[in-house]
Amino acid sequence: MLDYKDYFILNLLIRSYQPLTVDDLASLMKVSRRKVYYSINHINDYFETLGIDKIHSDRDLGILL
Repeated sequence: MLDYKDYFILNLLIRSYQPLTVDDLASLMKVSRRKVYYSINHINDYFETLGIDKIHSDRDLGILL
């Protein structure tokens, strides 16, 4: 199950017109990069249980759904 931070990150990624970086998400949420990575891993684990493709992180572009 996802918590509030996970839903918030997922919502930001869905509504964004361009890929967001981990630094973008960290500054928008006012948390550390480590917490963003933790939430992304948690979302990916949840997606895996549902059979949905995972979130991909591209160093040059950002985070892609």
